[in-house]
Amino acid sequence: MLGTPDSGWSIFKLGKCDYHLSYVTDIPIAWLDNAIYGLENLTPFSVYGYLEPDRVICTVSFWNCYIYAESEDNIPIDVSGTHFESIHISMLEFCEKLYNDINSDIDDWVEWLCDDEIDIEKRKEQLTKKLDKLKSLIDENKEDFKEDSSFI
Repeated sequence: MLGTPDSGWSIFKLGKCDYHLSYVTDIPIAWLDNAIYGLENLTPFSVYGYLEPDRVICTVSFWNCYIYAESEDNIPIDVSGTHFESIHISMLEFCEKLYNDINSDIDDWVEWLCDDEIDIEKRKEQLTKKLDKLKSLIDENKEDFKEDSSFI
């Protein structure tokens, strides 16, 4: 879902399209925070990234994800075009993919912001804590996301 960071860029792909995310958005921190909030509260959440130009927004619901790219300009989104995707993947599966992608490339994600003034050890500790929290929530919520489950 998230490609290995490379020179301040990562490819986000969940459906048909590739979205080239820029370091302008702190993807690992923001996305982990939003995923943790969603699983803690069992509520849909969104993650986003800057594409330079434009931005992509992914809304993660209980059983589906909705991805759309929008212009920086004040214009409506054409949902009939390639700028909108609906993917049948649960919130839990999305969170598992997010956990696996960041955890497997944690050293690259620690350096994601391309900022020499960042305390690398402190950032790695911060990411590790967030990953541990997300993993714990994934394990706690597996029962809630069985095929015959529903949410009110």
